[in-house]
Amino acid sequence: MLGGTANAGKTTCAARLAVQFGLESHQVDTVRVELQASAPNTDPIRYFSDCSWLDLPPENSLEHKIDVARRTCQDGVAPLMARLLIAERDAIIEGDDLPPEFVEQWRSAGASGAVFLIEADPDVIRQRYLTLDRTGCIGQDHRRLDRFISHYLGWVRWLQSEAAQRKLTVVDSRGGDVFSDVAAALGLTAPA
Repeated sequence: MLGGTANAGKTTCAARLAVQFGLESHQVDTVRVELQASAPNTDPIRYFSDCSWLDLPPENSLEHKIDVARRTCQDGVAPLMARLLIAERDAIIEGDDLPPEFVEQWRSAGASGAVFLIEADPDVIRQRYLTLDRTGCIGQDHRRLDRFISHYLGWVRWLQSEAAQRKLTVVDSRGGDVFSDVAAALGLTAPA
C-alpha cells in the first residue's frame, strides 16, 4: 500500500513498481470517484467535489479529508483489498485517501508492505499546483494557492503523526532515491 499526499509522486512510483515487480496497480482515486459519483449531492463523501472547502479553516477541511478517506477505504478499498488477499494477487494500492489506521488494519490482515510518500516543502507544493492544479480550485490565484497549502500541510502533519504512532514508514519525496526507498519500505527487492 502506497499512501501519502497528493502530487508527491505516488502514482508515478506505483506505476514503475507495478512494471518492475509484476504487480497489479489500483488507484484509490478511482475508487473514491466511483463512490462520489453514486452518492447524492448532500453525502459528505462529495465534500471535495467543489471548491467551497477552500473557504473553510484548514482544521475543518482536515476533519472532512479524514472522513472522506475513511469512508473511501471502508466502502471501496476494503472490499478491493479483501478480494486481492483472497485471490493472493500481487498488487499495489496507491492514493492519498489511505489513512494510517486503515493501512495498519490491512497490514495485520496480510498486506505485505506499506509506506507513505509525502511532499512537505511549501515552495515545491506551490510550484506544482501553479503548474498543474489537479484540484481545479486554484488556477493562478495566489491567495487561493496559499489557502490550499495550509490545508495540504495540515494533511501532511496529520499523516506523519498518525504513521509515526503506528510505526509506519514515511518517505519524503525530496529525499534520496525515492523509488528505492518506497520499494524497500514495501519489502520489494529487484528480481534476480
